[in-house]
This record gives sequence, C-alpha cells and structure tokens, in this order.
Amino acid sequence: MKLTRILVFLGGAISTVGCFLMLSAAALPYQDPTPELIATRQEQIGFWQIGFLTSVGVAAAGFFGLLRFRRSQAKDSEDPINSGAA
Repeated sequence: MKLTRILVFLGGAISTVGCFLMLSAAALPYQDPTPELIATRQEQIGFWQIGFLTSVGVAAAGFFGLLRFRRSQAKDSEDPINSGAA
C-alpha cells in the first residue's frame, strides 16, 4: 500500500514537471505567426494546462496519502492496546 502511494506521488510529480515544460514550450511566441499556428498553439496550450492541473492533483493525492499513512503508523506504534504490549 505504501509503495502504491509513493508511485502515485512520483508519477504525478514527474508528470507535473513534464506538462509544465511542454506548456512553457507551447507558450513561446513566434515573430510572425500564421492564423493556423495561433489556433494550433491555443489547442496545445489548453491540452497541457489540463494535463498540468490533473498531474498536480494526482501528486497532491499521493502526497496526502503518504502523510496519512505515516500518521496512522505513528499512531499505531504509540497505542499500547493495538501494539500488543498491554
């Protein structure tokens, strides 16, 4: 279960960086763009924006999952009833 949360976080983080770089590349201006190029770039920017926001959400879910997992482990180790030391 912990491995899954780590993989979700890392996948989201790597995807976030990739989407950010592609969004930055798509947003670079051209000196004399044609109307077709402007339309294509607008579509690309919209696609990479959605990908970026989705990736941030996946990375955040993985991160909060890791925090929750650590807190539940710490809570279980401090609880003498559940640890079997009673």
